[in-house]
This record gives sequence, structure tokens and C-alpha cells, in this order.
Amino acid sequence: MSPIFITPALIKVEESSRVSEARFAARNMARGLDFDEPSAERAAIVATEICTNLLKHAGGGMLFMAPNRERAIELLGLDRGPGMANLRECLTDGFSTTGTPGTGMGAIGRLSAFSDAYSQPGRGTAIFSMLVRKAGAKQPAPPVSGVQANKPGQDVCGDAWGWKTARIGNTVVVADGLGHGPDAAAAARCAMEIFHKHSDASPRDLLESIHLGLRHTRGAAVSVASMDEDRRIVDFAGLGNVTGYVCEHGEPRRQFVSMNGTAGLEARTSFREFSYPWPRGSAVVLHSDGLTGHWNLDDYPALISRGPALVAGVLFRDFSRGTDDATVVAAV
Repeated sequence: MSPIFITPALIKVEESSRVSEARFAARNMARGLDFDEPSAERAAIVATEICTNLLKHAGGGMLFMAPNRERAIELLGLDRGPGMANLRECLTDGFSTTGTPGTGMGAIGRLSAFSDAYSQPGRGTAIFSMLVRKAGAKQPAPPVSGVQANKPGQDVCGDAWGWKTARIGNTVVVADGLGHGPDAAAAARCAMEIFHKHSDASPRDLLESIHLGLRHTRGAAVSVASMDEDRRIVDFAGLGNVTGYVCEHGEPRRQFVSMNGTAGLEARTSFREFSYPWPRGSAVVLHSDGLTGHWNLDDYPALISRGPALVAGVLFRDFSRGTDDATVVAAV
């Protein structure tokens, strides 16, 4: 299947009027991905339920929605509310803490091809849903997922990311266009186009191709991570300040080495590729400088085992600077 670009929507759910906005956006995104009308309505219902829960239990939050590479829709609700004391009970049909019928979280699970949630008392909740075109179909979550947001006041995001699967595993590319706005977005999107044309290349060769291909743009920071599932190794090449890590429970995170420079403008050294151990049960995280680096997944018990969408979402929620384009991608 040919890849599509990750073009997300972010809705800040601060009042009830935003629920209808989210419902409309989810339905339109589904139609744009060739969902039939009943399936588009399923997406609209799930978006509505997530937003309603954000308002009811946390006083508001954020809803991200994006098409993934398989032309499914990923929805991610994030809040900083009181959290769920017993997550398993809250995910059960009929359970309610507010005297309502308690069908919201159950409806999300029933209508989704895959759903999950992560919550910490006093720190908030993340709810993930993936919707596909076939009614009733159940699928595992994708091994790579991300969250992306524009700099406040900008109509487009100057970051872009993408991933592909090869025989040995998955390759992820994150590009942060220099500056903000349409020119930064054009540079980042160009990096993704080159990636999809040369997706079988090694990280070093792919980074060099992107560098050469971005010379007509304002340039971008770019990182490429290729995960070998047989050798349990991550091969990495980076230019600029898109940061990457291997995160393993109970161990200090390993930061990838990225070379100084900007793809398309200046590379201050020859392109180099580095390899890092990737133990089973660990996660690879890449993010632009729209996130601070002061995070530790061990501060979130069991999060690393809950899948890439929840990892990326929680890190975005708690460590986004809020003053820049921001992208965080997780892979397991």
C-alpha cells in the first residue's frame, strides 16, 4: 500500500461546542479516507465520546486525530485531570463515576478496531482509539505512532514524520523544517517525499539523499532510525536537533548521536551512522525540539508496555513547550 502523509488535527476541548467540532472533523477525515457513511459515523461517535469524557471527568483536554499509514484513523484524547483510580473498571460497559449510564468508554472499545488507555491518579488520562473502514474489524495497534502540533498561531506545522516497514523491521524519519510556517512545512514535507522514494536505503544514505534533496528549501533537522527486529539493533543517522532515544524500563535512556548541521544547508562533517542495542520491551522515541528533553518513562509505571500512541501522547501532553512546532514519535 502506498504511504500517505501524516496530516493531523488538534482540537482543544475546552467547552461543549468543541465536541461538535471534533465530531465533524472525524467524520470528514473518515470520508476523505474512503470510509463508507456508517464507518464515518463510527469515527464521529468515538470522537464525541472521547471529547465528552475529557469535559466530564477532567474539565477539558486535547483531541488529536490523524490518518495512519494503513489509512485508518487514530484518535488520542489527553487530559491532566484527576485520572482513573481503577482503569479496568472505567473501561467496562456500565461503569460510571458520575451517575451517567457509563457507556462512553465501552462504546469507544466496541466501535474501535483497537483501543487502550493509560491513567495515573492526579496526573491525567490518555485514551487511544484506532478506527478502520470495515465495521466490526479488530486489529492490533501499529508499532509506530506519533503526535504532532503546529506552533500556536501558525496554520501549518513545520515538522513532518513518516515510517515504513521493511523485511528487517521499521524505519522512522522525523524532520523539523527550519523556522516555522509554510516554508518550514515545505522543507519537512520534501524530506518525507525523499524518504518514500528511497525508503530501502540505510539511515546514512537516506540522510544524505535528504540533505541533497533539500537544497532548494530552507532546510531541516532530520533524524532516521531503522529498527532491526532480528538483531534487536537500532541504526541511526541524524543531522540537527531532532533527538532520539532507546528507552528501557529501569535503565537510563540511551540518546542517539546526531551530527551538527541542517539538512539542505550545511553538514559540518561526513554523514555517519551509529548502532544501539534495542532490547525487547524497550521503545524508540524521536522528537523535535518542540518538546523538552527532561522526561523519563520510568516516571510513568507500565507506560512503556502500553503501545507507541500512548507513549507519544503522554510525552507530548507533559513536555511540549507550547511555543514551537512539536512532534514526538514512538516505536516498539
